[in-house]
Amino acid sequence: MTPLTVEGKPLDVAARLAELTGFVTDAACDGLPAHELERGLWQYLLRLGHDVQAEYTWLWHKFRFFVGQNLITVSPFSLLVDEQPMIQLEFTEAEKQSLHYERYHHPHSRVQRKMEALWLKSQGVAHREISRLTGISSTTLASYLRAYQAGGIETLKTVRFYRPQSDLWGHQGTLEAHFRQHPPASAKPGDGDHLQIELLYLPAYSPNLNLIERLWKFVKKTCLYSTYYAHFHDFKQAISDCLAQTHIRYSPLSRPNSYEIKIEAG
Repeated sequence: MTPLTVEGKPLDVAARLAELTGFVTDAACDGLPAHELERGLWQYLLRLGHDVQAEYTWLWHKFRFFVGQNLITVSPFSLLVDEQPMIQLEFTEAEKQSLHYERYHHPHSRVQRKMEALWLKSQGVAHREISRLTGISSTTLASYLRAYQAGGIETLKTVRFYRPQSDLWGHQGTLEAHFRQHPPASAKPGDGDHLQIELLYLPAYSPNLNLIERLWKFVKKTCLYSTYYAHFHDFKQAISDCLAQTHIRYSPLSRPNSYEIKIEAG
């Protein structure tokens, strides 16, 4: 019986776990905003869930094949880690010296931690002890070892930060060309001289002088404060209704003791 594959490649649950742990560690070190962390976690967990479910099914059938009808209280999920082959690495004396130097002198603290883990590995320290001494998880250590196995010390010096990109990034060239051909117009001192208009610029941090800010404050106070909307559609509708009736329902002319202005045609 052979493991399930995805697009001809064996499932690697340990690699998914290493990616997830590395993402959380990097997010904590970089101070990633909570909403971006949540979005990234869901993406990693979704991929991990697909792989784990497929491999769990395969391991369960394999487990039942070996134990027959005997009832053994062993979770086949434990085999996911136990069956992972040990990563075997060989270090030359020059590589050991380089790791020993970089773990103290590299300018980035995260790279120093990678070098420390690999240097301990080169000294024959057990993986569990390396994780304890460096303060990293076993999956993070596995990702360091695989990176070194793939590209050596230079790969460990690469620090990847989580930087989500907008969907507009792929259209950067088109947008840049458009705005170069059609630059946005802006008011400049002296533009209103020929119309005998004096331009008065709002000072910084003065929302009370901005009419749209005052309108939004009025809308929030009128239909949002101390009001619960069970559905987002109701929330949007309340704002739309308030804006649509602002000049009618909330006009000073509609209040008691106000006077009416009638405009007659002719």
